[in-house]
Amino acid sequence: MERCLHILHIIHRGHLIPSLDLSYGGNVELARSWVIALNALIRMSLHLLGTDEQAVANAFDWLESLDDEGAG
Repeated sequence: MERCLHILHIIHRGHLIPSLDLSYGGNVELARSWVIALNALIRMSLHLLGTDEQAVANAFDWLESLDDEGAG
C-alpha cells in the first residue's frame, strides 16, 4: 500500500491505495497484458468521445517512444 497523492482528494489526503508496483515474483506477462488492455481501453474511450486524434497521438507519444527505446 502507498499514500494517495491525488490532488483533488483534499479531504482524504494521504489515505492508502494499493501499490502499482509489481511485487517480487509477480507475473510480468500478466502485468504487461493488463497494461496493454488498459491502454487500448483508454484509446477506444477517447475515440468514442470524439477526441482529436492528433491530440491523442501527442498524449501517448511518450509511451510509444519508450517502446522504441526498449526495442533497441
